[in-house]
Order: sequence, then structure tokens, then C-alpha cells
Amino acid sequence: MLSATAKNDLALLRKGKLDMSVPSAFDQLSGKSLIDELVLIYPFVFQRRDDGRKREIGMAREVAYELVFQKLRDSLFHGVRLHPTLLQCYFISTYDDSISEITWASKLQVRPFRGSGKGLALSFRSGFKLDKTMDGWTVKPLVRRKTVLSEDFLRKRGWRFDVLPPFGARAVV
Repeated sequence: MLSATAKNDLALLRKGKLDMSVPSAFDQLSGKSLIDELVLIYPFVFQRRDDGRKREIGMAREVAYELVFQKLRDSLFHGVRLHPTLLQCYFISTYDDSISEITWASKLQVRPFRGSGKGLALSFRSGFKLDKTMDGWTVKPLVRRKTVLSEDFLRKRGWRFDVLPPFGARAVV
């Protein structure tokens, strides 16, 4: 079970008010215990990758869907697309079960991208990234941005697309 200090530090990170001049609860917390606790509250695991001694996981509290209307060429009608949006997301990286990064994003939009090749456009909204460096922990705000990545690249990074379809979405642990 997460300590009250760890819970408080996570809440402060989400608000962008985590003071890293004070020793962090994350130094004493194992990556496995943090992930095991958070996955109970953030059950939509959309990324999971184990690469030797490094582990990465992305989880969301909720998956919402947005209707996107688009004018169809040579038609009086509009087309409709359903796009998934991951809400209240954590990305956690560990190395030898020691927490090396915690990223919090309030919203992650996932859109198809039909440029040069098949891919997805990922758009982050507000959030914060906590990184463990040689000098200690640093907190940085997430810059609102859109990144286009191929489906193949995302699969290699452990992305699980089975949590994105609206009628098949389910919490995956």
C-alpha cells in the first residue's frame, strides 16, 4: 500500500506543486509497488514494455470518445469518426525496480494520421514530468504538443491498442 507521503507527492505532481527540495517518497518506493497500487485506480493499461532491466507502463483512469465530424468530398453529408482520448494518465519508467520517471498527463488524444505511412497523432494536454537525474529529482511541465508515430513503432514500445476501441475497451491489468 502506498504511504500517505507517496499519495500526497502524486497529488502534488498532478497539480504541478511538488517541491523537490524536500526528499521524495519515490526514493524509498519500489517501482513494482507503485505500479501495483496505481493500476487499481488507473485500470486502462495502454502501454507495457519490459526491456531487460527497464520497465515502462502507461495507464489511464478513463477512456473517453469524441465524435469528430468531417466534410465528405463530393457529398452533402458529413462523415463521423470516433476518436479515443485517454484521461488522467500516468507513464512510469523503472530501472531495476527503482523509479526513474513519472509523467502525469491530464489528457492524451489519439488520432489516426494518414501522412507518409500509417500512424497515430498523439496530443498531450497539461501535465508534469518527474525525472530522476544524477543530481536528484526534477519536475518539468509538459509542453502541449502533437507527435506523430507509426503504429509499428508504438507496438514495439508496448502500446496495447485493445484498450482503445469503444465497444471493446476494458480495463487491462
